[in-house]
Amino acid sequence: MGVKKIIQLSALGADEHAQSAYHLSKKAADDVLRQLPITHSILQPSIIYGHGAVSTELFSTLAALPIHLLPNNGQSLLQPIHIDDVVACICQCLESNSTESRAYILVGSEPISYRDYLQHLRKRLGKPPAQTYALGDCGYSLLGALLPILGEPILSADNLAMLQQGNFDDPHDTTTLLKRPPQNIKTWLSTPASQAERWYAHMYFYKPALRYCIALVWLWSGITSILFYPHQQSYDLLAQLGIHNTWAVATLYGLASLDLAMGLAVLFCNRLTFILLVQIWIVLGYSIAIAVYLPEFWLHPFGPTLKNLPFLLCLSIYRSLEGEKS
Repeated sequence: MGVKKIIQLSALGADEHAQSAYHLSKKAADDVLRQLPITHSILQPSIIYGHGAVSTELFSTLAALPIHLLPNNGQSLLQPIHIDDVVACICQCLESNSTESRAYILVGSEPISYRDYLQHLRKRLGKPPAQTYALGDCGYSLLGALLPILGEPILSADNLAMLQQGNFDDPHDTTTLLKRPPQNIKTWLSTPASQAERWYAHMYFYKPALRYCIALVWLWSGITSILFYPHQQSYDLLAQLGIHNTWAVATLYGLASLDLAMGLAVLFCNRLTFILLVQIWIVLGYSIAIAVYLPEFWLHPFGPTLKNLPFLLCLSIYRSLEGEKS
């Protein structure tokens, strides 16, 4: 095909000591490339930081929490490299006329402990120091088991294990490629976070929580309609809508089944933006029907109908967040 050079973006730790699925997959690709009769450069960066970096967003979110749970008491060393330096190293490899094939370790100018990294990020967000607690082996295992519930790939047991091991090395290769020392992360940490970064840091964990809350509302509505709320009272309400006898029974069980289906869809369906749009229309339909035929519920002290307004807002917000993901 005429390809003269391949640049492989690997990862620091993708070596003979690799254990995580992430590192092993990177090492497998590196090993294949080493066997090809073509000039190549394998770049193995540490954690990449900078505007828009997923790891930066995650660590900022963890830093924003009032309590920091620290594997290895936060003593693991990290040596993050700025995205601009990574790009510059890639460009240098592309533009070089050298036919040498080798791997380059890309790290920042100096390591920083995980504990200090979180505290500096917290200060960058404009917050006072957080309380810290060492995470023992038992807590470490429990946290690794609970992380998948949040549904975020970067929050995995493998990544937690990599964090505990540390991620640092000599910056010689980076300096050689850049022809200057790499940027020091402490310089970046001294710049205040933008308003958008502060918002994101606080909202990161609200998204999965919002999903489970929305599912719970639908599921509990269906369950209570079938099992707990007196059926006769439901039939009396339906009678005010002009629905009687067999139609009332069918309507009760049909709407309860619809609620259950909507709750399960939020938990397990992949086309969430469409499902959430359907739910918005269902809630609007419920609200309009109640407003027309059961207006007294607007004056109920518990506000059963009025609470549809914040629920509609929750559905709309989560739909927007899910749309951003796609």
